[in-house]
Amino acid sequence: MNGTSPSGIPSSLPGLPTWFKVSIAIVAILGAFGNGIVIYLIATRHQLRTKTNFMVSSLAVSDILVILVLIPSVLVCLYFKCDNRSLKILYDGFLYVSVCNLCCITLDRYLAVTRPLKYRTRIIRLPVKTMITISWILPTTISLVPIIWSYSSANIETQKVNNKIYYTIQVVLFMCCPCLIMLIAYAVIFNIARKKIQHIRREIENGVIASTIYSNSISASSAREGKASLKVFGTVVVMFVACWSLTAFRTIVMQYKLMEVSWNVTNISRLLLVANSAINPFIYALWKNDINKEINKLFRRVLPLVKSRPVTVTSGNNDLNNRGLQDTAIGLKIESADTKCEKD
Repeated sequence: MNGTSPSGIPSSLPGLPTWFKVSIAIVAILGAFGNGIVIYLIATRHQLRTKTNFMVSSLAVSDILVILVLIPSVLVCLYFKCDNRSLKILYDGFLYVSVCNLCCITLDRYLAVTRPLKYRTRIIRLPVKTMITISWILPTTISLVPIIWSYSSANIETQKVNNKIYYTIQVVLFMCCPCLIMLIAYAVIFNIARKKIQHIRREIENGVIASTIYSNSISASSAREGKASLKVFGTVVVMFVACWSLTAFRTIVMQYKLMEVSWNVTNISRLLLVANSAINPFIYALWKNDINKEINKLFRRVLPLVKSRPVTVTSGNNDLNNRGLQDTAIGLKIESADTKCEKD
């Protein structure tokens, strides 16, 4: 790798290929649009101001900063002289704030499914604000550590050793550990949700839950949350590994000079990191029922031609229809209870 600094960062950036420019433009537009809508809705809709949605909005802010700050700054450095070490510190901070917010949402959903009663009584707004604050301060502070030796009078060899240690810890702390946390959380939620969903179905089939809906509300709620979280967690784990594994590989290879890394690999890894920030709102926010409803309302105002379809119940298949209506009633009661518990 020609013309690299002691940190392994290229001292100059070559021209970007056309495929990269087109791809990054599409990803940036989608990311800015998705995260922008999420931020707007949570800020303007009082019913969306819940504990979980505060974390979702924090994630959306960090993701939109990745897109609005990282991409323009990289493009500017193609035509003007830039301090690439400062640029890396800048986008490392935003990227790892996004990762920490993902971990906070993972913890929030984990507690909601595994400790539903404790979650509703102890996870109040103050701890949520503390988690969000830590998610911003911790990665930002850690990303500034290389300044200590990068702009000091330390010789090049000392800087290289410091960078090896720092970037190895960075890969473990912000790439490997979050992946492990998400995998463990997904496995636990999958196991608990599977058991509780089976239990709720048996009660519905036996006609028990209809008469004991209030005594079973916590169990039914955690089962419903678990079922919804399975799709989210499964997608999050896959996307996180897919988007961050190449960057982790490239960082270790560059720091320890194990092999040459082509510019195509570098560009793909950058594109995947930005893609992860663009995909997050569609995974976490658009799959949430409350935000989904507000998005549908927003689009119906913007696009008056889009009309909601009427819901009809046919007379055939009475058993299936009865179960569907029963499940709908249970879901509405539970969702109403959840909303009250989440709000202050």
